[in-house]
Amino acid sequence: MEGKNLINEPEHKFLGLLFDHRLNWLPHKNYIKDKCLVDIDLVKTLSNINWGAHRISLSNMYQPLIRSKLDYGSQCYITAPPSYVKKLDPIQNAAMRITLGAFRPGPVEILQCEAEILSLESRRELLLLNYWSQYSPLCQVLSEVGLRPTI
Repeated sequence: MEGKNLINEPEHKFLGLLFDHRLNWLPHKNYIKDKCLVDIDLVKTLSNINWGAHRISLSNMYQPLIRSKLDYGSQCYITAPPSYVKKLDPIQNAAMRITLGAFRPGPVEILQCEAEILSLESRRELLLLNYWSQYSPLCQVLSEVGLRPTI
């Protein structure tokens, strides 16, 4: 391009998302996982039994620190292979166990009910539907008539 050679890179970060040459989102998943593990350590430190924060405070910390990172860009990487997407589930499960003070052998579904948190798969679908409802031509016509669907 204009006498300059283009460099072929295996990954490129754009708006906080790591795009790889195969668009399978594995580098992005690993990036998110590493960032969330640091925040989980912070929540774990603040959840000390003797002097730690209350369960509600820990849950309020989980949402901006960890869940926001798990949610960001999920509309894009919903096309990733399910095995890659499942790699983020243990992060949310660990955060729920810490905030609730639960032990490891408990079923994840019970933890989600107790913490009042959707599974990551359900959350991704909800965010995708919410995004779709904002930009769908049908939803735009319905909003002009005053019948905007809410999700």
